[in-house]
Amino acid sequence: MSDARQTGPFTVALVGQPNVGKSVIMNLLTGAGAVVSNYPGTTVEITEGWLQSVKAIRVIDAPGTYSLHSDTPEQRVTQRVLLQDKVDLIVNITNARSLARSLYLTLQLIDLDIPTILVLNQLDMAEEAGIIIDVPELTDRVGLPVIPMVAAKGFGLPELKDRILDAYMTLSSGNAGKRSQYLGRSIRFSTEVESVIDFLAARIAETVPKEDGKHGHHPARALAIHLLEHDRMDEEMLKIYPELGPMIEHLQKEMASGHPPCAGCYRGCSFCPMSDANVP
Repeated sequence: MSDARQTGPFTVALVGQPNVGKSVIMNLLTGAGAVVSNYPGTTVEITEGWLQSVKAIRVIDAPGTYSLHSDTPEQRVTQRVLLQDKVDLIVNITNARSLARSLYLTLQLIDLDIPTILVLNQLDMAEEAGIIIDVPELTDRVGLPVIPMVAAKGFGLPELKDRILDAYMTLSSGNAGKRSQYLGRSIRFSTEVESVIDFLAARIAETVPKEDGKHGHHPARALAIHLLEHDRMDEEMLKIYPELGPMIEHLQKEMASGHPPCAGCYRGCSFCPMSDANVP
């Protein structure tokens, strides 16, 4: 993703699973001026506003989503916000009481290569349940700034605002070294899976032009993982990156096993565990 895209307002997206306190944090950040509307072409509501006292920073409260898969209309809208709306900064809000479940989405967001701040909300409920989170260790593991919060009581709000402002100044300056502190550490899969991801990512990098605008916003690795997941948003992705269509067709012919494709899949890859050759 290129910093050269900063031609409009600096856009912050609040992203998290349902019931993690996103709406409360949205209200704290934007005040009463936020506007609720349907995302274009859908009946799914999103909330937009401006950071109080800093009108150059636009804030979007994306629909709650458990992952970046497209199983529900809300999840598809969140994907579109992140993939099409030129988001400059993600504020990933998690439930400190069920952190392990929340971090699945966090790891997916890190692969998008969009600068991110991780918020541990509902910290008081976690402590009441006897859960103690080592914030410095978590910061080191995920490679992101971590803000402990109890949004319902306003605890952590000044720290979050300061971090958003710091990110705004850092990312607007184009300082690549400072930008890296907001990018996190990608999860690594098995050697076999990584080899396929690397192969696809290299093909994608060769295929998609690196120009300003909609292309080049999303790293080849993230697009490769997305295509491997056989997600319902594949069609949407091909609208954003039409160059990928011919590439996928070429790979289908190059790697096809000659067996019928899996139910719900059109690829028929020879390495697929559901192909006839691999099913007893």
